[in-house]
Amino acid sequence: MKITLHNCISVTTDGAPTMVGREQGVIARLKKDMPSMLAFQCFIHLTVLCGKLNDHFQQLLCKAMKMISFLRSRSALRHRNLRKFLKESDTTSEDLPTYNNIRWLSKRNVLPRLWSIRQELTLFLNTCTSLIARQFPEMMSPSKDMSDLAFLVDICGHLNGLNLKLQGKNKTIIDTLPAV
Repeated sequence: MKITLHNCISVTTDGAPTMVGREQGVIARLKKDMPSMLAFQCFIHLTVLCGKLNDHFQQLLCKAMKMISFLRSRSALRHRNLRKFLKESDTTSEDLPTYNNIRWLSKRNVLPRLWSIRQELTLFLNTCTSLIARQFPEMMSPSKDMSDLAFLVDICGHLNGLNLKLQGKNKTIIDTLPAV
């Protein structure tokens, strides 16, 4: 763009240490030449930080993902049986998506589906003969954990919706401010 650095009045970063480091970060180096420069952290990345879970919700999510892994990944036969069971149950879903811990947005797909077929999953898990399967129906029974899981479904959906509204080509802060 051929803009000289002295015409730059602010910088927005993702908060990575290489960007915001006190001594060697890009911002520190820029401020040596231009002390009045303002530095901001991108609010899309701040919303991801808002999505970090406390220990209780992290454990609850971990239990749910272990159950999904048990149903989908540990046995191809069990996964086929689950899909057949869901198809016969006339649910809106015929399968559970897998959860990828690396992609934060995959919670958007997994949690609502898990919540929508929780009763069918409980019935299916009760038919499983595996010892591991016996721990999951207890988790899916009405309890504080289930209301917390419902909250987790809602908050992850909200944060994902916000994240999608904030992204896009040629969007400015003025365009995205109403969403925040």
